[in-house]
Amino acid sequence: MRITRKKPTVIWKRVWQNLHNNGLTAPIKSAWCAAINDILPTHDRLTEIHLVPTNTCPRCNNPDSVLHRITDCSEGSVQWTWTKKKLGIILRTEPKHIPKEWTICPDIKLWPPQRQAAVIWIVANFVFYRLQNNRRLSLRDYIDFMKRARWKQIQKQAGQIQEDTLKCRNGTTRKETMRTEVKRKMIIPQKYQIE
Repeated sequence: MRITRKKPTVIWKRVWQNLHNNGLTAPIKSAWCAAINDILPTHDRLTEIHLVPTNTCPRCNNPDSVLHRITDCSEGSVQWTWTKKKLGIILRTEPKHIPKEWTICPDIKLWPPQRQAAVIWIVANFVFYRLQNNRRLSLRDYIDFMKRARWKQIQKQAGQIQEDTLKCRNGTTRKETMRTEVKRKMIIPQKYQIE
């Protein structure tokens, strides 16, 4: 793959594990995979293949790369700062120690696994939000997006639909769909919740 040759110091096995093993939805995985593989049509990439004359961003005249589009362009810096504050609370560290590169190269290894899953989920949703077509959405829109994304995930876990095969008295089986309530609800400490 082109990206593994371009960045040989990255632990790519860990990047792919983080992308696929953390309960992310298919659209989020797809968007994040495009950012990781650097296949988005940024001016930096389009300049490499001689489709545009310069690599400057049309909005802010800075070099246009995937990292720039996600964390710096328009409202991206404000949204990334808010995200770093939330990650800093989870990781118990200063937000300035959280690198921007986690958005395009998530070779993160944290302990315990729940903390790593939470960090990966937040970063993946941030990348997905920033790569939507309308990148001029405000911080308030981003916070609402994160709340809705969290709510959908908890709803999905709270009431799952399962198909159970029940045996009848005569030995035959029939499928019955029943709604089961998960008794062990996802408990998220107050300090980790998105406000």
